[in-house]
Amino acid sequence: MRHQALGLVEVRGYLGAVAVADAALKAAAVTCIGVEVIKGGLVTVKLGGDVGAVQAAVDAGAEQAVQLDVLVARHVIARLHEETAALVAGKEEAQPEAEQTKKAEMPQAESKAELKADEKEEAKLEAAIEAKAHDKNESMAEDKAEGKAILESTAKSPASSEVSSNQAVETKMPADAAKSAMDAMQRVAKEAAKLVEEARKADQEAKAAKDEGSKPRVKPPKAPSSAKKRSKGTKKA
Repeated sequence: MRHQALGLVEVRGYLGAVAVADAALKAAAVTCIGVEVIKGGLVTVKLGGDVGAVQAAVDAGAEQAVQLDVLVARHVIARLHEETAALVAGKEEAQPEAEQTKKAEMPQAESKAELKADEKEEAKLEAAIEAKAHDKNESMAEDKAEGKAILESTAKSPASSEVSSNQAVETKMPADAAKSAMDAMQRVAKEAAKLVEEARKADQEAKAAKDEGSKPRVKPPKAPSSAKKRSKGTKKA
């Protein structure tokens, strides 16, 4: 420990310890080594520095503790032994190390929790994939069984097998085949409508021609011949 003297002021409560430390640091050129909280509400303020400065600081801190009625004890060690200094310094150094180890352990615990969560999610995904594959296999097996039953029924009765196979094909017709069939039906319907329209127009034209043939024909009047025109012209002359 680099300080030659150690001053200790023990008080009741954390408030008294803060007030003692403030008064001691203001009274002399000392360093606050630390504040140690003891069970039962006791708190010890540790000061370090030269002997005279530590004595003055301890006196000022004790006076402040007396005013607050929290003073328990005070003491000044003029020259610390090396082992005593190591004891006081060891406690102060042990606390940061414990805090560092605790902080280092926290991310590890968080990472373990995250790993467990990831493992649970992976297990859920695997279960969902397996269930989907199982359902697919079952549907394929059902389709195979239906196809086999259709083939057996066709082998037993050809006429009924054709009807049942047609029904099966119609029921299991894909969406594309159904769409193409609908398109073909629409085209046929359009062609039929076109033929009907052409037949109707042909009937109307035939009817119109018949009506025109039944009307009486009126002969146009004959124009006067050129000889008569000439005769008339000579008479006038």
